[in-house]
Amino acid sequence: MLAANLLALHLNLPFTDVEGYVNGRILQSGERLKSYIKPFSEYKNVLIVEDSIWSGSSIINVKNKLKGLYPEKKVLYTAVYAVEETKDNIDFYFEICPGPRIFEWNMMHHDLLENCCFDIDGVLCIDPTEEENDDGPKYEHF
Repeated sequence: MLAANLLALHLNLPFTDVEGYVNGRILQSGERLKSYIKPFSEYKNVLIVEDSIWSGSSIINVKNKLKGLYPEKKVLYTAVYAVEETKDNIDFYFEICPGPRIFEWNMMHHDLLENCCFDIDGVLCIDPTEEENDDGPKYEHF
């Protein structure tokens, strides 16, 4: 939703989630966009936006869910990030980003997390100086 929302805001177009699309519903907006938003039936070109495509299973599930639903609409599929192995499941992508990869918006829910370490010096406190950063008593005192 993040990538789709940003793109819609940039293009001054409405957007919805997959369930909203299935139900013929556009997400409501503030007062500024109300005069721009047409009824769902008037939109003939639809772009399904994924943040990234890895295995391709999510986009394939969406395609199956939407197949034949609105034959009068032209539907294209895109992803911000794709991998070579599954890029053919979408119509276009913005960048090839090989794995392993973790994005900031899903890192706390990623399978790779159990094999990761986080260095949060400078987040909860100031960074230690080189002298204080000895991984021993000086750092413990810091």
